[in-house]
Amino acid sequence: MISAVLARRYARALLGLAEKRGDLEKTHQDLETISRVFEANPRVRRFFEAPNIARTEKEAFLEKRFKPKANKNVYGLLVLLLRRRRFDRSPASSTSWPRTLRASRARSSARRSRSRTVRRTP
Repeated sequence: MISAVLARRYARALLGLAEKRGDLEKTHQDLETISRVFEANPRVRRFFEAPNIARTEKEAFLEKRFKPKANKNVYGLLVLLLRRRRFDRSPASSTSWPRTLRASRARSSARRSRSRTVRRTP
């Protein structure tokens, strides 16, 4: 299982990439979709948890199923987690991503509010 600290780090890194590339909503949607796949299909979850299945088979599955559909950020995170042997559950099922996303949106909203209330003096 991904520890809370690692999950938070991955979530922040993913958020930074998504903001930089301007595809935050797509990243969020893709993570939700992948989370639903893992929750709805126990066979997929067991496939990735199975130590007797080669990593190359798991990567081939990711490439076939997720690469064409998921954005670059999410697909890259999935591959990274798999290669580092931290892919024991869907990263989207962690509470770190939603919390990080909410915090980012709150900061953006606060910045916009402050910029509206600050008036320029001549």
